[in-house]
Amino acid sequence: MVMKEFLIYIEQLDRIAFQLFRQFYIEETANNVLIITPSHDYKRWVLEYVSKRLQAYTKTITVKSQEEVNKKDSKISDKFRFENFIVGNGAKIAYETCLKLVQNPQGEVIYIYGPTGSGKTHLLHAVGNSLTQRNINVKLLSGLDLYEEMVRHIKNSELDKFRASFLKTQALLLDDVQLLSGKSKTQIELLVIIDNLIRLKRPIILTSDRHPSEIKDISEKLISRFSSGLLLEIFLDEKAKRELIEKKLVEAGIEPSEAHIKHVFDNTGFNAIQIEGFIRTLKLTGIRAVPQLNQRLRNALSQIAKFFGLSVEELLGASRARHVSKARLVAVYICRHLLGLSHQEISDLFGKKGHTWAVNSLKRVELRRQKDKQLAYTIEVLEKSLAKRGAI
Repeated sequence: MVMKEFLIYIEQLDRIAFQLFRQFYIEETANNVLIITPSHDYKRWVLEYVSKRLQAYTKTITVKSQEEVNKKDSKISDKFRFENFIVGNGAKIAYETCLKLVQNPQGEVIYIYGPTGSGKTHLLHAVGNSLTQRNINVKLLSGLDLYEEMVRHIKNSELDKFRASFLKTQALLLDDVQLLSGKSKTQIELLVIIDNLIRLKRPIILTSDRHPSEIKDISEKLISRFSSGLLLEIFLDEKAKRELIEKKLVEAGIEPSEAHIKHVFDNTGFNAIQIEGFIRTLKLTGIRAVPQLNQRLRNALSQIAKFFGLSVEELLGASRARHVSKARLVAVYICRHLLGLSHQEISDLFGKKGHTWAVNSLKRVELRRQKDKQLAYTIEVLEKSLAKRGAI
């Protein structure tokens, strides 16, 4: 590796100071030198040294502490912390794994996947906040942010600068990696970034709404990296959902009475974002009569889950187990054809983004129903059972 011109100058001037300067991150251009120190104390020392010993140096020298860089570049939200994360059975392993990483940062890859509103982003920001407090350089961004950042650097002919920015990252937190689907050039850059950070033994946490193998139009090599460490599924269970509702009602200034909790519980899916939105609306409108559809929907889901030996949260969760996937397809069919839910309502219910998930699921169940007599019989039996019990 070629030594930077600035360091060569320091080495010739002061061998003792050189030993310190070589430990700092230094970025150098034709006319400028940026020095990033690990703490404010080091920053003060560098500024004093520059003012006393480097008056003759011709380039402009800028000095920042790592904490200042983190604050400026950070997209980490202060409101998401470990202390206010609700730990249900569906999130316990992911929560404990992230907490362990913060306490002892290791060079490993952690991939957390689950439906929208299950707590993935909250955990990611909680890790970011905890590491930043320890003066660790954290880079948190989404898959879309990564793509846009790379495109911007390419347009400015600064791809090398883009790559270098990740080399000084001590922990990479990347949200919604499924958004990189079809973006082949960004995938190549991410592969290089991950390999470099693995080589440097720096932690990487990735989140997605699906298992790596279910992301379409993404390279096999990248899927391999996503799957190379811990694969942790996360979902919101009934107990955690109830606790979340109670907490959000209090935050909204609404009495967490049983009537309010039940109203929110019965009219929302297992999605924290949807629950927050519903409670904000509730604060404006108050409790209105629960539409008959919601009660019918609740009854129908309970009966379907019971038929397949599942809980409602398992039915609405993200498990890829064969018997759960089958039950979920049957539930989608009944929600659409017997309960009359729209495609968007079905997608929201199962914690998916956009109506296309419901459209594709319905196509899949229709094809399977035509070919699979057992599935067709199962749907028929359930239809009669639900009608008999008044659930539809």
